[in-house]
Amino acid sequence: MKGHERTTILLARHGECRGNVEGLFRGRVDFPLNERGLRQAAELGSALRPYSPEAVMTSPLLRAKDTARAIAGACSIRVEEDEGFNNISLGIWEGQPKTEIAERYPGQWKIWLENPERLAVEGAES
Repeated sequence: MKGHERTTILLARHGECRGNVEGLFRGRVDFPLNERGLRQAAELGSALRPYSPEAVMTSPLLRAKDTARAIAGACSIRVEEDEGFNNISLGIWEGQPKTEIAERYPGQWKIWLENPERLAVEGAES
C-alpha cells in the first residue's frame, strides 16, 4: 500500500448496563452503564491508550456515550456522536425480558436467533 495512509478502526461494545444484567432487549432504550459497566469502560480506556486512538465515535445512547467518554478521557481525545451508530429499534420488544419474548413470540424468536435480518416486529425498524 505504498503511498496510502493506513487507518485502523477498533470496535468496542459498551460496558454493562441494567438491560444486560436483566436479560432485556435494549434496542434504543437508554440504559446508562451500571457500576460494573463504568469500571469496564475505564479499563477499556486504559487498554486502548497504547494504540493512540485519534477519536472515539459513539451512538447517542447513554451506555455508549459513557463508554466513549471513559475511552476519550483515558486517551485525551475527542468524542464524536453519530446517529448512524445507534442501535436498531426493536419496537414492542424493547425493554422486555428475552425469556418473555421467546415464550410470547416463538416464531419470531426463532427468526431472531437464526436470521435476525428477516425479523419483523411491530414498531421496529425495518
